[in-house]
Amino acid sequence: MVLIVGHAVAGDCRLLAPTREREVLASFLKKTGYTSRQVSVVLKFADGRAQAWRSIPLNKQGRFCGAKAIGASIYWCVPSSLTRLLQSSLIGIHEQVTEPSVLKFYGVKQLTQGETIAGAAVSMCQLTAIDIFAQH
Repeated sequence: MVLIVGHAVAGDCRLLAPTREREVLASFLKKTGYTSRQVSVVLKFADGRAQAWRSIPLNKQGRFCGAKAIGASIYWCVPSSLTRLLQSSLIGIHEQVTEPSVLKFYGVKQLTQGETIAGAAVSMCQLTAIDIFAQH
């Protein structure tokens, strides 16, 4: 068993493939009711977090798994984290965000609540991965 972003997984963390896990996340978002535009925004945000592992100093477990697998674990983690967040949300995923600082953080002119909730799930997964795999 290997711990990957807060989840116990049977097998080897190095088997996580970014492309496959990204496709699974995209499919999950679509099944959850996210529009194609929303999926694109969420994936762009997740891509940035997954690719950041190329420049993050890794600890022993991080070096064992490798930056690509750790990045893939970000995509892999989001569906379960997002499910929990959506269950506790009282806001619809298609409502628009109008707060300028939030729009600036995501680097977009339009944003929905669903995108910010998914972004929070991505951030939760990234922070957990940092705790597990980054050199402290």
